[in-house]
Amino acid sequence: MKEEKNTITIVHISFWLNGKLQGLCVPPGMTVLEMLNDKLALSGTKSSCNEGDCGACTVIIGQKKDAIVQYNAVNSCIYPAYRLNGKHLITVEGISAKSALHPIQTALLDEHGTQCGFCTPGFVMSMLGLFLNQKNPSDEEILAALEGNLCRCTGYDSIFKAAKLANDKLKKNEDLLPARLRKVEIQMKEQIPPVCFDEIDNMEGWETKTCFLPKSLSELWDNIGVCKQTGHCKLIAGGTDLMVQANIQHIHYTHLIDLGNIKELHGIKLEKGEINIGANVTMTQLLKSEIIQKYLPVLIKALNQMASTQIRNSATLAGNIANASPVADGATTLLALEAKVILASKNNERTVKLANFYHGYKKTVLKSDEIIKAFTISIPAETNVFMSFIKSAKRKAVDISGVVSMLVIEYKNGTITKAVLSFGGVAPYPALATKTMAFLSKKKLEDSWFKNAGETAMREFKPISDIRGGEEYRSLLIKNHVIKHLNALLREAVK
Repeated sequence: MKEEKNTITIVHISFWLNGKLQGLCVPPGMTVLEMLNDKLALSGTKSSCNEGDCGACTVIIGQKKDAIVQYNAVNSCIYPAYRLNGKHLITVEGISAKSALHPIQTALLDEHGTQCGFCTPGFVMSMLGLFLNQKNPSDEEILAALEGNLCRCTGYDSIFKAAKLANDKLKKNEDLLPARLRKVEIQMKEQIPPVCFDEIDNMEGWETKTCFLPKSLSELWDNIGVCKQTGHCKLIAGGTDLMVQANIQHIHYTHLIDLGNIKELHGIKLEKGEINIGANVTMTQLLKSEIIQKYLPVLIKALNQMASTQIRNSATLAGNIANASPVADGATTLLALEAKVILASKNNERTVKLANFYHGYKKTVLKSDEIIKAFTISIPAETNVFMSFIKSAKRKAVDISGVVSMLVIEYKNGTITKAVLSFGGVAPYPALATKTMAFLSKKKLEDSWFKNAGETAMREFKPISDIRGGEEYRSLLIKNHVIKHLNALLREAVK
C-alpha cells in the first residue's frame, strides 16, 4: 500500500525586520510569534496567553498605505506570519539606538514600572504604537492604549506615570524610531517581490496545508472552487478569533483563504443615504472614519469597548457578524441600527437584513460558496433620534460581555414613534427584543412605565448560566439595561 505524503505549501515572504530586509519561508499556519521565537531566535516577544488577551506578544507592523507608512500595534500570537510580506515588523529588540535604551524603556525604569521579562516588552511596544499614531495623547488615550496589556505587577500608577514621562521626553524632539528604522519608509516605496509558494513533502507538525491569497473576487471564487474539491476550507479576515481557535482549541483547517488583499472588500463609502462598510474594514479604521464619527457616534462608543487596540488593528466588524457569537458586541449594535448584510458568491449577490441573518447558535444564512462582501447602515435622521449602547462585563474594557444591549428610539412631540432594541448574551445569537419594541411603540416619554418595559424585556429572553453570569443575574441585567436606556432617553428629550 502506497504511503500518502504529508504535503504542505510553504509561503515565501519578503519583509523588513527591525530595519533589515528578510526573505523567509513559513508554513501557512505559523504565527508571527512562532516565527520570531522558533525560526529567528528572537525571544524578546513573549508567549503567554496565546489568544491575544495579555499583550505580552505585542509588536509593531508598518505598512504602506496611500503613499505613507502607517504603524500599528498587533498581537503577534494571532497574526499570521505570511501577512508580513512587504511590511516592516518591529520588535522590542529593534527599537533602541545602538546601545542606548529607547525613551519609553528609560521612562519605565525611572518610574519603577518595569515588570518581569514577559510583560514589560509588551507595554513598551504598546506605548510605542500609541505615540506613533497620536502626538501628545491625553490621559484617557494613554489608558486606552494600555488596556490590552493586562499584567500590573508594579501597579497601574507607575506604568501610567512612565507613559506620561515618555510622552514628555518625546515632545522634546526625541525621535520615536531610530534612523535605521525610518530608512525603511523610503525602501517600502520600491517594488516588493510577490508572495511565492513551494510544496514540500513530509512536513510534520502543521495541520494547515495551503493558504490562498486572492487579490480580487474573481481569484477568490477560483480558490473556493479548488478548496471544494478537498474540503476543510476556511475564510480568514482579521483572524483574531480563528487564530485563537488554532492556538487554544487546536481547531485547524486544511486550507485557508485570506481575504485581506481583496480590494473590493475595502473602504467606507457614503452612498444614497447609506453607509457602505467593506468586509475588510478593521475596527480601528471605523474608529478613525470621519463618516462614522459624524453619523454613527454610538458605533464609536461600542467599538471603544470591544477588545483592545492590538485586536482592533486587525479585527473586522464583518468577522464579528460572521462569527455568530451570542455575545457579539458589534453584531448587537448593528442589529439595532437595522444594518443589512451584502452576501456575494461567484454568480450571485444578495442583501439580507441582519435581523434575518442568524437562525441558531453559530448558524447563519451564509452558504458554503458565499462571503460577506459588505454591510450597510442607513444614515439616521438628524433630530429626534436617540441611540444608546450599554455593555455589562467584569472588566471595563477588553472583556466579553455578560449582557450587551443597544436601543434606537425615534420620537415626536413627546411620543415614541419607533423603537429598535437588541441584546447580546441572552439568547443563542444576538437578537431583537421584538415584544419589548412593540411595548415601547407610541408610549409617552415619561418614566411611569419604564419598569414595566424592563420587565417585558426580562420575560422575553431565557439566558443561560455560564462563567460570565447566571440566568437570574443576566435577567436582572436585561431589565436594568432597558430602564437605564430609557432614563437616558428622557434626559435627552427634555433638554
